[in-house]
Amino acid sequence: MSAEPSVAQVAIDAMVRLLEKHPGAPVQWTRTDSSLEIVPTVEGGFSISVYDEAGEAMVAANRWHSHYDDPAQVAYCAVWLLTPYYRIVHELKAGVLVAAWLERYGPDGWEPMEPVYFLNPLDKPSWTLQGEERFVRAYHTQRVLPMEEAFRRAVPDAQLDPDGMPPNTVLGRFAIEADGAVAPELLDEEAP
Repeated sequence: MSAEPSVAQVAIDAMVRLLEKHPGAPVQWTRTDSSLEIVPTVEGGFSISVYDEAGEAMVAANRWHSHYDDPAQVAYCAVWLLTPYYRIVHELKAGVLVAAWLERYGPDGWEPMEPVYFLNPLDKPSWTLQGEERFVRAYHTQRVLPMEEAFRRAVPDAQLDPDGMPPNTVLGRFAIEADGAVAPELLDEEAP
């Protein structure tokens, strides 16, 4: 009797089947028994990895990561990160990465979720700017898979530009300076 496949293995199988449906997509991938590394070949693209993590699966992309116990969630997250409808945001304080989170586009615009902190979000003094320090939010967006029709079915009320992307989308990386941090506010939204 063979062992039942792990959450990650089921998700990886689903991701590979999906990638094989897009043979001309600008992406390469490497699969092992316990991981899948997806490497876009578009300018400004970022890699996405799925790892087997002791009964769960971890999706990681561009210093952000999240754990899932449902293979459908794993595959869903990984595939949408290959589109302009999901993006990774880095928040930097004085040039140092202090948080990263996932944003998903919907009818009300961009929704932040699943933050990862590199600075304690509960320590308010560490989030206070000193002297000439500034916060910078860097947005990382890519368009690797043609998923506009699927997005329109999933989110019919979302506004898209003539190219089928969220309005004002910049592919690759773009950054803005800010006087305040967003990341600590996301912790409150994540609390039960």
